[in-house]
Amino acid sequence: MTTSVWLVLAQLACDKGSDSSGGGDADADTDTDSDTDTDTDTDTDTDTDTDTDTDTDTDTDTDTQPVKDPEAICEPDAWDVETSKSGTWKADTIQLDLLGALDETANTPFDTLIDDDCLGAYARVTLFNYSELSSSTSYHYCSLYYDLEGDAPSKSYAAPEYFLGWALGASVDGVEDDCDTMAAVFGHEIVSSDFGAPFRKLGIAVLPMSNVDVDTLTQWEKYWTGSLETKTGLSWTDVSSMSAAVAIDIPEFGSTPISMDLLLGYELDPLSLEIAVDSGGDVPYVDIGSVTTLPTAYYQTIPMFILGTGF
Repeated sequence: MTTSVWLVLAQLACDKGSDSSGGGDADADTDTDSDTDTDTDTDTDTDTDTDTDTDTDTDTDTDTQPVKDPEAICEPDAWDVETSKSGTWKADTIQLDLLGALDETANTPFDTLIDDDCLGAYARVTLFNYSELSSSTSYHYCSLYYDLEGDAPSKSYAAPEYFLGWALGASVDGVEDDCDTMAAVFGHEIVSSDFGAPFRKLGIAVLPMSNVDVDTLTQWEKYWTGSLETKTGLSWTDVSSMSAAVAIDIPEFGSTPISMDLLLGYELDPLSLEIAVDSGGDVPYVDIGSVTTLPTAYYQTIPMFILGTGF
């Protein structure tokens, strides 16, 4: 299965809009099987016995094992630390992103390449003030980055309801934009760049779409159909059937992880473990809609919900 919307989806995953929803794919599968069997048997029995034994052994072994250590493919650039807007502000809204390749053997994320560009494996939590977000084209935001390369799943969630999960906690590996002017998050004052109580037990979990609650799926479908289907040319039926979901686990909003994003898988070259771009510049999808464990692939979320206390 291939898609011509890789760049569209990559852009969607980086958008910082007010309400997120999205996903899609079209599946074209052509299987042509031609079988021609011709059996001609000519048997002549002559009393002369000639035994010629010729043993020709040709062993061709095609290596499909990766030739690289997944954790030695590339090193992404450091996250930028910048401030785009002045003045202190209070965060009350959160968006989640998860990106990176995954090694199915160890269930560990790793950084990989696409056209010589290194794509890091990380979770990103972006914080907004909802009033600013909904009323202005210019608003404060703070992105917190959690480097996941080489990190085995570190938070247990019940199977088969969930595939795997990671505990992120308050240990942030990088920040971007207005984090230094953020005075509070979800009503908790920030002290000495410590993002505080809401993030002490922060976690993320990956789950099958079949375990996302019906009300959430209904809202996602409505958003996708109304806002993204025309833009991407992909139907909700297609994307929802071949994707998984990512949930955020944050005590501020209850004890059960809340599904936030669609998760799409893309093919990696089996030897180089780099993103497999075909001759047309497309990246084939990996169908993860019916799997019991996540295969080796590059994964990227499309945010479907934002979560907050300021609505």
